[in-house]
Amino acid sequence: MRKVFAVTLSLLLLMSAIPLSVGVSATPSATTGIIRLGGASRIQTAVTICNAGWGNLVETADDDDPGAPANPSPRIQYGADTVVLASGRIFADALAGGPLAAALNAPILLTNNPVEDKLEDYVLTKIRGLGATNVVILGGGSSVSDGVANSIIDKGIAVERLAGANRYETSIAVANRLQEIKGSPSIVFIANGADFPDALSVESPAAILNAPIVFQNGNAAAIHPATAAYLQDLASPAGGLPSTLSKIYLSGGSATLTDAFKANVQTATNLLSANVKRLSGSNRYATSLAIWTEFWQDTANVFDDDL
Repeated sequence: MRKVFAVTLSLLLLMSAIPLSVGVSATPSATTGIIRLGGASRIQTAVTICNAGWGNLVETADDDDPGAPANPSPRIQYGADTVVLASGRIFADALAGGPLAAALNAPILLTNNPVEDKLEDYVLTKIRGLGATNVVILGGGSSVSDGVANSIIDKGIAVERLAGANRYETSIAVANRLQEIKGSPSIVFIANGADFPDALSVESPAAILNAPIVFQNGNAAAIHPATAAYLQDLASPAGGLPSTLSKIYLSGGSATLTDAFKANVQTATNLLSANVKRLSGSNRYATSLAIWTEFWQDTANVFDDDL
């Protein structure tokens, strides 16, 4: 469960447009009790979060890593077999990848490339320091270039790319990979792929529930074709197998995901109206609170307190 926190925090800081200039603090502030994890950029912040949650397994000869956290905690897991890598310039692919990263027990690292068409040296050093043997790249070459992939492969690390023609198809590719690991989902989250807040707010419950986050094309009424095909396959599996799909959560109000879209999802999946549930508030902040209320207000009945 604690890895879900690190994955979600990585994604939260990806959404921030304000560079941070502080480093990792190993202990809470004496006055606020708050631990701040940050770096000079969102790319470095992702490395700092990785340090706090995973830490280095091995030293590398060209180690210019911003550094492992001071006073390492027993909560830190040293090393990671797999790292998930996404663009730090756009939000969609990293958000779709949160549940997959949790399933793989993998940190999410970011890159600003293809500005220089290679992975930042300190990110590559972090991957090597973790002892990772696999990197899962989210998105096509316009998000994370082949040059970035090749700079990883050149270090003897296997690369798997999950991508589609656009962010909607990429979210489905990620969802299918998650299904290979965790089996057919009983729950699916749908968020507007044109903006980040509502998708970000469901990252933690989606990761805990092994539930994919797939995207809808803005506030259109028609389901995006890639998402529609995915939902229909879940509702009517090949070979006459019974469907495992029991609930779909729409993250955001009717201005974000329309009521007509909700009705179309219900029709496509043959789910009862009560099982296509909207989680929303008057704005993105109230929506986030509605999601918390749905999943965490009574932790004894929903999730355990090890979150």
